[in-house]
Amino acid sequence: MSRTRERRIFDGIAVDGAGSAYVTGRTYSADFPTTGGAFDESLDGGVDAFVTKLYPGPVTTEPDIIVTPLPVPFGDVLVGSTADQVVTVKNEGNADLNIGSITTPGAPFSIISDNVSNQTLTPGQEATLTVRFAPVAAGPFNSSFDIPSNDPDENPVTVNLSGNGIGIGSLFGTTVGNGQITVPGNPGFAQFVFDVVCWTGQSEPKGMLIYKDPAGKVNFRSEKITGLVFDFANQKAVFKGTAKSPAGAIQAAAFKVEVEDHNGAGNDLFKIWLYDKNNVVIYHEEGHLKLGNIRLLASGY
Repeated sequence: MSRTRERRIFDGIAVDGAGSAYVTGRTYSADFPTTGGAFDESLDGGVDAFVTKLYPGPVTTEPDIIVTPLPVPFGDVLVGSTADQVVTVKNEGNADLNIGSITTPGAPFSIISDNVSNQTLTPGQEATLTVRFAPVAAGPFNSSFDIPSNDPDENPVTVNLSGNGIGIGSLFGTTVGNGQITVPGNPGFAQFVFDVVCWTGQSEPKGMLIYKDPAGKVNFRSEKITGLVFDFANQKAVFKGTAKSPAGAIQAAAFKVEVEDHNGAGNDLFKIWLYDKNNVVIYHEEGHLKLGNIRLLASGY
């Protein structure tokens, strides 16, 4: 290797096991920079040889915790119902991330599944936990929990939680609907019909829901409607209740339905969740209507 620049000639380069580079060459420059204590710090005669060591310095290794989502908003949840969100913790550093015990959020929030506390995540590894919001009264709720770790500049990470409980009496009116939605993986369409109403002065809503999927594994009707909430500004309604299923079908103990009225099939939206006796989701389906329509009425039929 030979390169001339500003009266310097570079003859060779080598790298040792520690990553330091050694450059050798010759110089004709009287102001060639040297370090104190060098064998020869000045130009003697026409040309001098030189050796330069380039030291990369120490390589920093440390963990880097990334938590998503931040914050965790649950939005509107019907009083007496639950909503769950998964929080992911990932190590994006280049050293092991040692996580301590996660703190407990205040009610009505809770951590129902924790695969993060007291874990060691290698670089690139991730783990999850599940947070539940279960409002027992109407109104806004806020809380948080901390994730301690050995991250040098983010310890602990505070995860803020928010949610709004909405309940019977928030708004009153009627929602009715019938139609079909596509169920992925099944031929045909799921069919439903419902008629639910709650008027001022009533202690609870009245009505019914019938739902059947094309495969026949879900075939039930409501026993009792226990909650109904409207969001007329966005043409949405949520109702829930207890369920009864025939033999051979999924045995649901309860259900929740969300509907949106957007002027008929193709636009109207129907969502349904079924729960077992332990309030665990055992079925969920949703879709825009292929046939039928959904109506939300603030003042009856």
